[in-house]
Amino acid sequence: IHEAACGAVAGHESVEAAWDAQLSVEESIMQGRELTIVTADYTKVFDSFDPGFFHELLLAAGIPRRLAALVFYLNSNLLRRIKIGDQYGDPFKGNIGAGQGDVIAVLKALIITTIQFRLISTRHPAVSLSSVVDDRTFRGPREEVVRAVNTALEFDAVVKLKNNLKKFVAMSTCPQARAAELARTKFGGKLIRVALEDVLVGFNI
Repeated sequence: IHEAACGAVAGHESVEAAWDAQLSVEESIMQGRELTIVTADYTKVFDSFDPGFFHELLLAAGIPRRLAALVFYLNSNLLRRIKIGDQYGDPFKGNIGAGQGDVIAVLKALIITTIQFRLISTRHPAVSLSSVVDDRTFRGPREEVVRAVNTALEFDAVVKLKNNLKKFVAMSTCPQARAAELARTKFGGKLIRVALEDVLVGFNI
């Protein structure tokens, strides 16, 4: 598991992601250098897990074959109902997704985030990273952060994970970067929301 990953990781608390981001902000202000932070969120990440792909991923990560096979069978044969008010629809079979609250589903999220972070750390070493399960934060010089986020989006497209671009938020310690460069930045063809602060695991950054 990547050292910057928090959430269901022994020895790490989720709030560490917010503390790291806040520390980076304070240091950049004291040192008079620009810092950009982008917070990124997936669209219903557990509901979009492809059972076949993540079965192979678990095997590659060293999960016992019998356990991986059981998880694959369960996730490939889920019966679901749609609830509206107090009424339930007829059950139907799904072919994608993982159980909410499933420990193995959380492990899948941590593994895929770890692989993505290792890729970004190799390509964009100036960018610092943190995550709380599937919620990711990229921070560093503006141009490098933008490139790193684009790398993450390319990675996600390959593994069939969808990003909730409307929930992406960009922040910068430089007013010019906020008003000019970041305001024109697009991810996935959409302008990113620029703000003075954002909330990460209940803390303002």
